[in-house]
Amino acid sequence: MKGVRRGFWTWLLAVALGVSIALWLAQGDTEANGRPYHLVPIAKLAQTRWTHVRVCGLVTLVRREPDGDIHVRLTDPAGAFVVAEIIPAIPLPRPRLRQLICVEGISRIDKGHGHWPEVHPVERWDQ
Repeated sequence: MKGVRRGFWTWLLAVALGVSIALWLAQGDTEANGRPYHLVPIAKLAQTRWTHVRVCGLVTLVRREPDGDIHVRLTDPAGAFVVAEIIPAIPLPRPRLRQLICVEGISRIDKGHGHWPEVHPVERWDQ
């Protein structure tokens, strides 16, 4: 019975996350600081042509790095992830684990840590 219950809650969380991301995607692009931020799904960030992006997902890791940056891993329901880096020069609050957020910032490929897509620096984030 416990396995059935756990499976139900996992399914429910996945559905809620998927619906939330779909609603964010429906909002379209945003504009801040006089420039547009293009909404890009996490799984498509590595292929995007946009420099200024808005990426939404579930916070699955928050860690302060030795250089003072705060690494935030955002994950989509399929398990794809992106690292968003909050830098000391743009002080922002730390998001909480398991929080659904959208980050806006500069899209890059981090060649020094495993060649994954990242948003660095994060210029703002919201729920």
